[in-house]
Amino acid sequence: MAATCRTCGAPLPSFSFGAAKDQCETCRKIQATMAAPVIEGGNAPTTSSPAPNYSPSQAPVAALTPPPIWKSATFFLIAINVAVFLTMVLKNPGAFMQPTNQELLRWGADFGPLTLDNQPWRLITAGFLHIGIIHIAVNMWSLWILGKIAERFVGPTSLVAIYLLTGVGASLASLAWDPIRVSAGASGPIFGFVGAMIGILYMAKDRLEPVKRKAMLNWVVRVAVINLVIGLTAGIDNMAHAGGLVTGMVIGALLVMTARNRTQDRGAVRRNIFIGAAVVLALLFYAVREAKHDTVLAYRGEVALESRDFPTAITRLKEFVAARPNDPDGHATLGYVYQRSGKYPEALDEYNKSLALKPDQPDVQLNIATIYAAQGKTNEAIELFDQNVTKVKMDAETYKAFGEAVMKANPAKAEEVFREAIKLDPDDSTLHSDLARVLIQENRPEEAAKETNAAIELGKKLLNKMQQEVKP
Repeated sequence: MAATCRTCGAPLPSFSFGAAKDQCETCRKIQATMAAPVIEGGNAPTTSSPAPNYSPSQAPVAALTPPPIWKSATFFLIAINVAVFLTMVLKNPGAFMQPTNQELLRWGADFGPLTLDNQPWRLITAGFLHIGIIHIAVNMWSLWILGKIAERFVGPTSLVAIYLLTGVGASLASLAWDPIRVSAGASGPIFGFVGAMIGILYMAKDRLEPVKRKAMLNWVVRVAVINLVIGLTAGIDNMAHAGGLVTGMVIGALLVMTARNRTQDRGAVRRNIFIGAAVVLALLFYAVREAKHDTVLAYRGEVALESRDFPTAITRLKEFVAARPNDPDGHATLGYVYQRSGKYPEALDEYNKSLALKPDQPDVQLNIATIYAAQGKTNEAIELFDQNVTKVKMDAETYKAFGEAVMKANPAKAEEVFREAIKLDPDDSTLHSDLARVLIQENRPEEAAKETNAAIELGKKLLNKMQQEVKP
């Protein structure tokens, strides 16, 4: 059986000159680079004598002895991620493959209407939450590979700080791009490690052997580019990746500056860097919240509408159109809520504002036609229905309004319209009743009796269902 590299598993040459080696050439180069410079002292030798006045890019640094696996910060971060995932799966086994959005939100996923409102802690918790076993398996493998390398350069304490800060940076970038997206996973901080390595390797170019530094820098850049391209083709939250990457690059570049300080001063300088980064991210959070406030209001209004909480929907959407008065969709949605609430004058006012901004909206015209039909403005309703009925796919409710508008003037047309409505909603007893009325007008009593009986049977089913729901 051929020998393989103990690190990556690649086949080793079957014959070589000199001492036999248990690693391939690539892994030996990376191992040599990893063992060289670090930013944090860690287990490295320390001295109380003042450091020479090197420039930041030339100051020498000590080598860091790697801790045992179970004491490393990388292992600690992986353990937290795995513990959160296992706890979620124990609560709901279905989360093993694909947890629902509601479940992810319950466990701390990033989501604009919640995060930007009053739950900013989601910026951090989202970095420890995963969407199924495949998601966490890929991320933990990447975290293990990249975390070990980054930890050799910055030390365990700084690694944890970078994970948290770049996770926040990733979440903020995602919110700035699409605040209505449910986002979770460690990929943002993982890209943060890549960014930190790029920043460190670039800024420390005069303190590393050029060939080794170039090989490592090319490797981490290639990792970033490949994963960003994969994100573009797989629908992954690439803005979170980019946010983590940029945040990590800035922090990594600043950390290199600490190498010029005396050993006893480096910890304080690093703390100031991390505190400064946290302050900047906090300011960015408030900026994103202000920029996306109207989007969050619109979403909350639509959620309230779906739950038939019309007063809340009206309040949120009025705030939205006040913030964005030139948004035709905002006025149209507010008009629809007013219409569902029976406030027809207010609905017509909002619909007309929407049409003034965007005239070609057949769905809005049909809603206006429905209001006209309810108000007894038959001629105006029929005119709008005829103009727009072929432009959009109507629902059963709109067909019903159309049929009622033309019932007296054109029974044959009303019959056609009601039959289309019944195709869409065959369990609506009122549609069968309306069709029966039209058939009576057309002197077709047998067919009318059939539709009347159908309406009665559907009414009985609805009554039984209501009685079952109110039983203790």
